[in-house]
Amino acid sequence: MSNNQVPAVEKAIKIMSLIAETPGAMTTSDLARSLKISQATCYRIIQTLVANDWISPCGDGGYVFSRGLHSIARQLFPTQIIADKLQPALKRLVEVTGITAKISVRQGNSAVSIVRVNSSRPMALNGQTGSLFPLALGSSGAALLSNLEDGEIDKIIVQSPASAWQNQTPEDVRQRVAECRREGVCSDNGSYRPYVHTLSAPIRNGKNLAVITLLGLPDDFAPEVLPELKKVLKRVVNECECEFKKEENL
Repeated sequence: MSNNQVPAVEKAIKIMSLIAETPGAMTTSDLARSLKISQATCYRIIQTLVANDWISPCGDGGYVFSRGLHSIARQLFPTQIIADKLQPALKRLVEVTGITAKISVRQGNSAVSIVRVNSSRPMALNGQTGSLFPLALGSSGAALLSNLEDGEIDKIIVQSPASAWQNQTPEDVRQRVAECRREGVCSDNGSYRPYVHTLSAPIRNGKNLAVITLLGLPDDFAPEVLPELKKVLKRVVNECECEFKKEENL
């Protein structure tokens, strides 16, 4: 053990690690014996972890991780948690609309897709997760920008690469942001590529947590179907926001 380590903290870490690694139940006595910790010390550490809701006792005399670790896990693996939580809603959205959908989050001055569900239509636009686009491009970027101050948006626009301005102007970006603030959704008709049209809405949880985007060909967003697509997208976003609020209240 390093001279800089705190013995009680080191023992607590070992207890947590052993609980995580052991499939069966481990009682206080089991943990103390396995880790060569006095039973009294092990008991006090476990009671502290239980009091802070990091672990909780289960019916077989052992301990399991508890809800108090959720907030820590969110900070460690926020993207994966968002992806896992929202993928079922994304699948429902694709089933209802028949249009490919993705979830994006902000990464610096870019939007990165973390989940994507491809449409089964033969002429649908399909792709893979992990693609990065400047926030100045497309409706997903505008939806992520919509919760920022105008001054910060202007800085991001100035810092955007030249490739972002091949099919649009900075004013187009500001108009999409304004549309998202006003209607809760925004559309883009080809700022990335002329044949790629999108419709996005932010999932807000105190801030823009993520963005859901429908992406397809121009005919997928024809004027006669666009209002209904907006309703469906906003309904799914509302379900996602409710799901996160429900988890916070557990």
